[in-house]
Amino acid sequence: MNKKLVWKIMRRLGLRGLPGPRKASVENLVNAAICEDLVQRQFRTSHPNHLWLTDITEHPTSEGKVYCCVVLDLYSRKVVGWAIECLRGLTLYRSINAPMESFWGSMQVELLNRQRWQTIVELAAAIADCVEHFYNPLRRHSALGYLTPNEFENLQSAPIH
Repeated sequence: MNKKLVWKIMRRLGLRGLPGPRKASVENLVNAAICEDLVQRQFRTSHPNHLWLTDITEHPTSEGKVYCCVVLDLYSRKVVGWAIECLRGLTLYRSINAPMESFWGSMQVELLNRQRWQTIVELAAAIADCVEHFYNPLRRHSALGYLTPNEFENLQSAPIH
């Protein structure tokens, strides 16, 4: 089966695929700052809160851009914190790493690119709702044996009888 056949069947059934990530412009890639790989490609840790990853993304609304910072616990891939807009006063080191890129790629497809966002408040509330009610409790991860972050942490902390 090829893509054209799948598209034809989907069109006939009135189905649409989720949008993929937007293509970065050449100017952005040329001028992008190169970050050091502080994790050294080590994407596993043996216990929670040993290594947190962070990254910031921007997303447009009709009122302007929303800047969102997410902190991810590498152990369980759980979002342990996030902030919209003001991040002054926090010491966060940016490092290019696959788990954070994967998080933002999923967030783009599953939430951010699914509609045009009118207000900053609307988008901020949607991000918070997605993290608290979908990503941590319901979204399964191949890196966790297809468990959710909450299930993985609960399973690992359960007492052995």
